[in-house]
Amino acid sequence: MSLKIALVFVILLFFSFLSAENSSGSYLNQSVIADANLPTIKIIRRHGYAAEFHKFQSEDGYILGYQRIPYGKTSTTSKKQYPVILNHGLLSSSVDWIVNGPQKSLAYRLADEGFDVWLANARGTTDSKAHIVLKPAQKKFWNFTFHEMGKYDVPAAINYILNVTNKDKVIHISHSQGTSIFYVFATTRPEMSDKVLVHLSFGPVTMIPHTKSLFKVFVSWMKRIQLSGEWYRIGSFLEYSPAIASISKFICGQNRSPYNLCEQLINLIGGRDDEQFQKEVVLFMLDNLPSGTSTKNMVHSSQLMTADEFAEFDYGRSMNLKIYGRSIPPKYDFQQIRIPVRLYYGNNDLIANPTDTQILYQKLPKPAGCVLVPYKKWNHVDFLWAKDVNPLFNDEVLQFLHNATMNEDFLENLVEASIKDRAKYFFVFILILFFLKPEIIRRYGYPAESHIIQTEDGYLLSYHRIPHGKFDTASKNPYPIILHHGLLSCSADWIINGPEKSLAYRLADEGYDVWLANSRGSTESKAHVSLIPSQREFWNFSFHEMGKYDVPGAINYILDLTNKNKVIHIGHSQGNTVFYVFAVERPEMSNKVLLHISLAPTAMIPHTTTIFRNFLPLAKKMQATGEWFKKGPVMEYSPAVALLGKLVCSRLIFNFNLCEQLFIFRITGRDDEQFHTDLFTIMLTKMPAGTSTKNMIHSGQLISPGHFDQFDYGEEQNLIIYNQATPPHYDFSRIRIPIRFYHGDNDIIANPLDTQLLYQKLPKPMGCIRIPFEKWNHVDFLWAKDVNQLFNEDLLQFLRNVTEDKQFVKIATLKALEERRKAPVPVDIPFDEEAYKASQGSGSVNETVVPTYLQEMIENRLWHMA
Repeated sequence: MSLKIALVFVILLFFSFLSAENSSGSYLNQSVIADANLPTIKIIRRHGYAAEFHKFQSEDGYILGYQRIPYGKTSTTSKKQYPVILNHGLLSSSVDWIVNGPQKSLAYRLADEGFDVWLANARGTTDSKAHIVLKPAQKKFWNFTFHEMGKYDVPAAINYILNVTNKDKVIHISHSQGTSIFYVFATTRPEMSDKVLVHLSFGPVTMIPHTKSLFKVFVSWMKRIQLSGEWYRIGSFLEYSPAIASISKFICGQNRSPYNLCEQLINLIGGRDDEQFQKEVVLFMLDNLPSGTSTKNMVHSSQLMTADEFAEFDYGRSMNLKIYGRSIPPKYDFQQIRIPVRLYYGNNDLIANPTDTQILYQKLPKPAGCVLVPYKKWNHVDFLWAKDVNPLFNDEVLQFLHNATMNEDFLENLVEASIKDRAKYFFVFILILFFLKPEIIRRYGYPAESHIIQTEDGYLLSYHRIPHGKFDTASKNPYPIILHHGLLSCSADWIINGPEKSLAYRLADEGYDVWLANSRGSTESKAHVSLIPSQREFWNFSFHEMGKYDVPGAINYILDLTNKNKVIHIGHSQGNTVFYVFAVERPEMSNKVLLHISLAPTAMIPHTTTIFRNFLPLAKKMQATGEWFKKGPVMEYSPAVALLGKLVCSRLIFNFNLCEQLFIFRITGRDDEQFHTDLFTIMLTKMPAGTSTKNMIHSGQLISPGHFDQFDYGEEQNLIIYNQATPPHYDFSRIRIPIRFYHGDNDIIANPLDTQLLYQKLPKPMGCIRIPFEKWNHVDFLWAKDVNQLFNEDLLQFLRNVTEDKQFVKIATLKALEERRKAPVPVDIPFDEEAYKASQGSGSVNETVVPTYLQEMIENRLWHMA
């Protein structure tokens, strides 16, 4: 229940922030006090407009209350052919559309343009809290989500309005969840399409897995409410209460509490925009908001944050089977939409992320444009409350509606042109889709889910799940499997080689419940409960924190969700480094991991010959000066850079051999026979996925001979932080989990000698397997053409033995210990730095000198590419 209290507190602070006092001399400052305690209809009349209140019944018996502005301030009748419906967002009400005053609010602007304007109030809100049989005190009253609002309320509103006005079509405009409601209507009631001229979506919300809003923190709690059925017992959620309004005002009153706390909350929920946000514009909104909804609607809304399909309410597998006759809820079929739809979105909208908006736009059968508001800080609420809402947004909307209503062929021609224009950017859409890994997974016929996991230190991690194989309905094996990617990469590593060769798919088809990790700071795990990526503090981590906090958070979340008692963990490259930190730092969790499998293990790599070794002097300089903190992120994903990399390395554009040499072979090891050209060009569209500069430096410190240590801050800072001149070693003797190694002879990152030396330190070894192909390099585990024969089959057989025989892990560990005892002990040969430098052509071994070309590359490319 603590999470529930926290969620309520966050929402209250969000709305209370909107009420904080401000001394600006705007129109609203002069009138807002008078408006504060008035019903919406009286506020409209006080602003000089005609206003009516209408009640009508939905098909399932709810009584909905809509305000109407039938014409403009200086008119006596509407001049336009089509009434306009304005539908608000979650926990809000019709007041959204008038709060910015008569000069800026869209409702008034539309009325003055001659439209007959109808302001919706969603069922369960203050003005629509009635039913012909049920009472709000009854739990059954609150058994609805935006699904019922779209399926029953919108049709009832349209029919009522057309009957009252004697018109044949309406224009529908919505914001935030108002758009979700419309898409349900358009997909479930296509027979009513001829009654809607066009729909305009502001900050559209359907599937929003890329949302960065603070609300995403509460997804796991909502998941528990969903699975337990508690949503029904709770009933309503945040119904309007004068007492709550008073408490919120007290908390965030300008002179009563730290104002920045409230300001931070609004920024974390909807996106920061100090220039456009008017603190005074909604001074009276606490007298109207939050307006309430059902807990079930809140849960359904949270499901949109982890889903890559727009679907009906997910009751959980067993209830879904009873209600839908299938284990997962039905998807809303966008192909059923017959209404032209125009999208408006902002680059700084944390709720309706631009990526999700673009993906939605590609699904629309009748697109009428996808318009980016021309202001880089435009956030989720700027559509309603921005200072410059007229020049930045309203004027464009009004011009569009003028064209749509004055020219019969305008919409038809626009849809045709939009479809053609959209096709031109299909390649860009494919790049976007590639980041939506569950979409790719489903394309190959596998089930897929997205999950948000909160770590102990507040980071929000995105994990993708393949719960079972293509032809199954549930996992058959008792152990979920976590796959953890390497440095600067992401979960796509495990699916990029297609359904026949990618390890994630092969494991799913073996009956495993597969979870694909995304490290903190990578493209899909770039969120925190209180920090934002633009803050340097966000990037103050390395693989140490990933192991100490992220792995435990993921394991506990997965075991809790799946009701299992152990996981199997598989890592590649730095995914292993992260795991070793976990195993050393959190030995109390060893009983939750059956075993770990290391592909190309990296912990101590003094013999590495990768080109990354050339960055060691720069890393040491940044370590000594503390510059890593000022830099923050490194090599964050940039669509522009990804596209440039793909074009430059295309055989049609440039010499592909140069890219092979620079980006693959000099980094990972040369393997022409197994190198997959097509996969490489695809990977360039999503890599690098980014990390912290501190993590890059810590990774470079692994090259220092003989030690696997915590981050080295330099002697002076080490004494302050660790109370010793050198960083503490990670103590391998604390590892209680069996570990199996796989390595390649031609891996120039995880050098075979380093792998053998590391293997000697494992308390519970389960074998150190050399891939039987002499050119096998660092990335062949993921991309090799013959990965099945050379690697996957051995791994899968090993896991079959593990799951079929409960004693196998114990016996295999004892056998490996005996084999290691009998085998010759590998000799740690000092690395020949002189020979390496000569082979690289640098001509210098002075590690205090940072090569100029490397310095320029770092400064001009790595930190400034986004």
